[in-house]
Amino acid sequence: MAKSMMHEKNMPYTFWGEAMNTSVYLLNRCPTKALDKKTSFEVFSGRKPSVKHLKVFGSKSPSEATLYTKIESNNKTINVSIYVDDVVYTGNDAAMIEEFKDEMMKIFEMTDLGLLHNFLGIGVIQEANNIFIHQKKYAETLLERFDLKGCKLVSTPLIVNEKLKKDDGSESVDASLYKSIVGSLLYLTVTRRDLMFSASLLFRFMQNPSKIHMGTAKRVLRYVQGTLDYGIKYEMGKSTILIGF
Repeated sequence: MAKSMMHEKNMPYTFWGEAMNTSVYLLNRCPTKALDKKTSFEVFSGRKPSVKHLKVFGSKSPSEATLYTKIESNNKTINVSIYVDDVVYTGNDAAMIEEFKDEMMKIFEMTDLGLLHNFLGIGVIQEANNIFIHQKKYAETLLERFDLKGCKLVSTPLIVNEKLKKDDGSESVDASLYKSIVGSLLYLTVTRRDLMFSASLLFRFMQNPSKIHMGTAKRVLRYVQGTLDYGIKYEMGKSTILIGF
């Protein structure tokens, strides 16, 4: 698995050995249920391994596995998000950010791409007093993939008071296509909270979708076609308050 991951990310072969050695080194120092919550190192050597030499950056977020936060004196903070070989970082102290960037570039082969504009299909527009995140390009890709580009628009994702049923009497449809549409809509809810209810509702019928379920899913996509510019805007000095949904 590790070799497949390194090959996919085009990691130079010269680093493969070091990467594997590092992975095995860390795994041998991690407790496992298979060894009654002991480490492989402890079972082999009879003594617990020392991890004092391992450097920890900040603290890991309890709710997001890829997010790390470091806080120093005077509330100086830096947040770092890591996904495979992409690193996004921000903070409230310029010197702290530069120090982190310089240290990372000394240790790893990194390129500073400047301000964040796109990350995992999420577009980011940064201005002086606000940040706007959206998934317009991703939404356009979905419409094209499911042959709904330029389709007739609707003003709401669902028909008012429409109730979907597991067994509605209509014929079954291609489950793989339905799952693909619903899964794509769920990812779109990262910046499109207005789609959360409809996407979650459609998710209930993934096992055996019907023609009615498929029609509802495509209606949501037609709503997306007319709301491509929607997203989430964070304004400086303003708290986020949910007024209506």
